Amino acid sequence: MAHEDDYERTYMTEGEVLYRHRAMPSRGFHLMMVLTMLFPVAILAFASLAPDAPWFLPFFVLPSWLILLPTWLLFSVLRVAVTKEHVHIQYGLFGPKIPVSAITSCEAVTYDWKKYGGFGIRRGLDGSTAYNLMGDDGRAVRIGWNDEKGKPQITLMSAKDPDALTAAITSARATGVAKPKAARIASPVSKERADELAEAEAQLEAELEAEREAERAENVGKAPAKATVPKP
Repeated sequence: MAHEDDYERTYMTEGEVLYRHRAMPSRGFHLMMVLTMLFPVAILAFASLAPDAPWFLPFFVLPSWLILLPTWLLFSVLRVAVTKEHVHIQYGLFGPKIPVSAITSCEAVTYDWKKYGGFGIRRGLDGSTAYNLMGDDGRAVRIGWNDEKGKPQITLMSAKDPDALTAAITSARATGVAKPKAARIASPVSKERADELAEAEAQLEAELEAEREAERAENVGKAPAKATVPKP
């Protein structure tokens, strides 16, 4: 399990961490980013050789670098942390915080990156969202879960050890049960208050008994007299 860094400590943990990993893309990703940044430099350098080219033409590369460099740094790490409450997924600064209680399925899978049209944060035709890295050899974990509105979601993420990550999420689902609410303890009653309650209860009982006696007396008064049969 990877060591916790400041970012994970601040934004991706609460309570006990059951599993954590930090994955980096392959060298091919970095090579691609370098070539992408150097390509406009080569174009502008060639264009600046023209006799009437302005001297500041090479500086036109700066705006593209201001976009590409942060993108390169941002998507150079995929973080995953599993606690008893959540599964945190962060690709750069983006990714879901999945409640363990909302997870319906979790499995280690082998996926085809072409179905997502590349690497990064991708949307599949089946509605799933992938957080995948170049060079992950198709190893990933697929999580099914329900969002706050109850709508089913599928999230796929690259994993160095899919089986270990799946086991951690399964363990979190088994142990991350909501704690029952504490039983409400009645506050102690003073002797004076207890005497008042007992007296009020006795008075109420006496009133009810008086009402029952009155009803019985009324019923007796309304009872019909027995008819006397004359003797022959």
